[in-house]
Amino acid sequence: MINTIYNCLVAIVNIANLLHPFLPFSSAKVKYWLNCDSDTWEYIDVKIEERVGEFDILFERIDKKIIEEELSKLG
Repeated sequence: MINTIYNCLVAIVNIANLLHPFLPFSSAKVKYWLNCDSDTWEYIDVKIEERVGEFDILFERIDKKIIEEELSKLG
């Protein structure tokens, strides 16, 4: 179980690192939560026994009414 969580955290931090040029603020938040300060395009390893920082919602959910309004504008 611990290996699974560790592997998931490593995958998340490396995906955030790869997406940094496209989603800089979101990627920075994820990397901050996982105590990672690396800005290089290299494999990032999560430190064992490092605590995950305080976190909150990464993306706000868009209300379905707003989505329907925008889709109706498109035709």
